[in-house]
Amino acid sequence: MNTQQFATPKHASPVVQTLATLVAVVAMLALGAKPATAAAQAQVQGQPDTTFGGGTLEVGKDVAPGTYQTQVPANSFGCYWARLSDLSGDFDAILANANLESGDMATVTINAGDVGFESSRCGTWKPSGQVGPANPAATMGGGTWIVSEDIKPGSYRTTVPSDSTGCYWARLSDLSGGLNSILANDNIEPGDRVTVTVGSGDKGFTSNRCGTWEMAGQ
Repeated sequence: MNTQQFATPKHASPVVQTLATLVAVVAMLALGAKPATAAAQAQVQGQPDTTFGGGTLEVGKDVAPGTYQTQVPANSFGCYWARLSDLSGDFDAILANANLESGDMATVTINAGDVGFESSRCGTWKPSGQVGPANPAATMGGGTWIVSEDIKPGSYRTTVPSDSTGCYWARLSDLSGGLNSILANDNIEPGDRVTVTVGSGDKGFTSNRCGTWEMAGQ
């Protein structure tokens, strides 16, 4: 299909220039022109992002509520995130937070009632289901994994690496990162072996510095 180009006279008045611009926009819409990217379209429509990087973002304006994941980059020296009740920067504004190491799976649910979300050195956050395994896996490393989406429910074992500063694990009822979401947890010493049963009703499983977990019998 041939497209007609609309040129504005060099010495046209502001009114003429404005009319020419409007005609050009209408012509593009009539020809089915679309924004170059989904992000550009969201920006034009004023929609909050569902893919985002670091910084402090306003929930509902800069970022949409939902569950997000990121694989912490290998060159990161530590990922930090926090859900916020306001944007004051005060310690009391932190609803929940976490520190993760390079290579860990970071997962968090940003609630509609949250005012802000902060993260640094975590990489690019995307909606859950776009970052983890295509099918539930029987092995996992550090971080927070979604049960029945990222990992299979069942019993997992690991031997804590000798160079670990201490292994921590927790079974979770939700992915908000809050203390009330912890169903059970434990701290394990370097070199120790541990087995944990992740229930099918659990929402998530998180661990730090524990090595690689493998499902028993695999």
